[in-house]
Amino acid sequence: MSGPGFATVLLAVVLGSAALLLTELLATWVGLGSLGFLSGKLPGGGDPTMVYLSVAARGLPLTLGAAFLLSVAVGHRLLARARAALNLAVLAFIIGALTLNQALATHWGSEPMVEDRYVPVVIGVLCWIVGRIGLRYAARTQDLYEALSAVRSRARQTAEPN
Repeated sequence: MSGPGFATVLLAVVLGSAALLLTELLATWVGLGSLGFLSGKLPGGGDPTMVYLSVAARGLPLTLGAAFLLSVAVGHRLLARARAALNLAVLAFIIGALTLNQALATHWGSEPMVEDRYVPVVIGVLCWIVGRIGLRYAARTQDLYEALSAVRSRARQTAEPN
C-alpha cells in the first residue's frame, strides 16, 4: 500500500488551514458573546487591546481543541506525510489570520493594533504544538483506527444489496 498522493496532501493542507481559520472565527464570536459584548460590559472599560486579548483567550480552547482533532484525523489518513501537511496548514492559517485582520482593519477604517499581528502568530504556534501532540496520539492509535476502518468497510460490504 503506497502513501497518499500529492493531491491528497494538498487537499488536507487547504482544508486543514480553512478549518482552523473558520474555527478561529467561531471562537472569536464565542469569545465576544461570552465577554458580554451584547450587554455592553467589556473588560478594561472597552479598551480595544483588552477586548482583543480577552476574546482571544476565551476562544483559545475551542481553537486548540479543533487543532488536536484535525491533527489526529490528518495523522491517521496521511501517515508519514502528516507532519509536513500540519506544518503547511498552520503556516497557511497564520497567513490567513494576519490577512483577515488587516482586511478587517482596512474595512472598518481603523488603525491595525499590534495585537492584530502577534496574537494570530501565537495562536498558530500553539496550534502547531497541539497538532504535534495530536500526531503523536494518532501514531499511537493507528492500529485501532485501521481495525475500526476494516470493520466499517466490512459492514458496508455486507449491508449493500447484490
